[in-house]
Amino acid sequence: MELPEATFNRRPSELSGGQNQRVAIARALVVRPAILIADEPVSGLDLPLRNQVLNVLHMLIKDQGLGLLLVSHDLDAVASVCTRTAVLAEGRIVEEGPTGQILNDARHPATRELNAARVGRGALSR
Repeated sequence: MELPEATFNRRPSELSGGQNQRVAIARALVVRPAILIADEPVSGLDLPLRNQVLNVLHMLIKDQGLGLLLVSHDLDAVASVCTRTAVLAEGRIVEEGPTGQILNDARHPATRELNAARVGRGALSR
């Protein structure tokens, strides 16, 4: 997670929000899980840290075979690391399929609404 060594001896209250977020992800990864469940792992991070965390997750998926269940409202984050996407609305899956299809050919109103919020934000994709 590219944390400075000095981070290891500091208390959570002494770390920034971004550092705390990266420490939490690192703690989850240290046991080498087959699947990581990440609920909004980049929320509250500035753009450079957000991209850094997403790049690390992408590398772990690609190079080490980590399974990732990413829960996010941020479709740019989803697009950068996920190959398949399920959209939930009112507690039910309303659309599911390859991420590119979900992002480019949304069929359900909830999915179109998420995509509309994404337009104009400099969308990312892998």
